[in-house]
Amino acid sequence: MKNSSSDRSLRVDSPDALDHRAYIELRRALIEQQKFVKVHVAEALLSLGDGAEVLPVFEEELRLFETHLLHRIGIWRVLARAAPTEAARSRYIGLLCGAYLDERGPDSGAAAESLAKLEYTIAPIDRPKFERAAQKLPANGLAFARWLLALSGNEDDFAKLVNLLDAREPFVRGIAAYSLRHLRDRLSHKIIDQIATIAQREQEGPSRCYLISAAYVTGADSRQISHFIELLLHYLTAGSKDQKYEAASALAIRGTDRVLPFLSTVLDDSEPDVRVAAANAILHVGHRSNIEKQRQGWIERPAEHFQSGVKIVRQR
Repeated sequence: MKNSSSDRSLRVDSPDALDHRAYIELRRALIEQQKFVKVHVAEALLSLGDGAEVLPVFEEELRLFETHLLHRIGIWRVLARAAPTEAARSRYIGLLCGAYLDERGPDSGAAAESLAKLEYTIAPIDRPKFERAAQKLPANGLAFARWLLALSGNEDDFAKLVNLLDAREPFVRGIAAYSLRHLRDRLSHKIIDQIATIAQREQEGPSRCYLISAAYVTGADSRQISHFIELLLHYLTAGSKDQKYEAASALAIRGTDRVLPFLSTVLDDSEPDVRVAAANAILHVGHRSNIEKQRQGWIERPAEHFQSGVKIVRQR
């Protein structure tokens, strides 16, 4: 990673202190924040294995906001993730499917995204109606639907999603790249190469950060990865709210200790959603770092450090 003159202003905390700041940010945001920021906090905590408080908080959200369009989609998604039983999960999946298949529904595209994030597998008997619903969505909703259909589809379904990287509308290209980032473990080498090629030629605009993010997360070429991470760190520290959020999300997946000073700085951002994304990334990077150090025998007292960053903080 290159060092720029702006790096001198980066905040540097000890690993435990940084984990503590990140964890406190998430716990505070779960109580204080609203709507999709609260959804993102809940999903971060659940992904870190620390979602004990998520279920009661979102059962109350459901009571208060079940009739609120769009927000209800996020609530159902979190409750499906946090559900203690398969029956409870199926209930919320059913509500999301109903919203997606409602031709007149204003949040069908958001429902497609949520079903895709939950990795919902469409039953073969239901696939025709899910395909028909996709065709009736606006361009941005179609990109989310293509992601959902690819999860239980074949190479042609992935190709239809990849083709959207060449869409005329920048926001459609961005959603397609965002979707492919989430599908990273299911992509062929050919698609990974396509993402990298398109990301490198994309001009600055609304879709570029998402393409860079997808290329970084899926890439295998070390030189390309080094280039993409430099671009992501620029977006993280100097981009728009959405760009910072996306960059932090990518670093949560693949970032190493070397990006922690950048994430530490963004943990003080004025935008709550950016702080949440940075906190999530810090804790995921720290967890991976501890596991790697354990594997290589770099920690003298493994029993003390084996737990994830979140659990270490909770012991205090």
